[in-house]
Amino acid sequence: MQKILMLVDDEQLILRATIRHLQRAFPVAANNYALLAFDDAASALMSARANPQSVYFVITDGHMPGMDGIDFVRLLMQDLGGQVRFCYLCTSDEEFANEATAAFDASSIRAQAVHGKLVTAKEWPDILERIRSFLSES
Repeated sequence: MQKILMLVDDEQLILRATIRHLQRAFPVAANNYALLAFDDAASALMSARANPQSVYFVITDGHMPGMDGIDFVRLLMQDLGGQVRFCYLCTSDEEFANEATAAFDASSIRAQAVHGKLVTAKEWPDILERIRSFLSES
């Protein structure tokens, strides 16, 4: 079963910075996973639907054109359920982060909303530890 670390953010600078950071922290060849990055939620959702046998760890932006992070995470969990090990939703809008947290809690979704852009999120050490745990799963 292939492990996929999926990043979704419409801001190219944040997406590229996050990719570089994750590649340094978890070299792909040494950790046996695929790092997939998307600049829109619809494309990420189509990719996940095309690979339902894989397991996913997802980091997504909250505010994106077309589909926000809450709807993306809901649809992803609805379509893939147990194949999605965990999702982080990052947003600089504290009210939206609270809304996402309430939505995830109400739906028992394995996700956490993080207040702040990913590259500056104070929760980054926790995110890295969860990724490390995800990559070490058998």
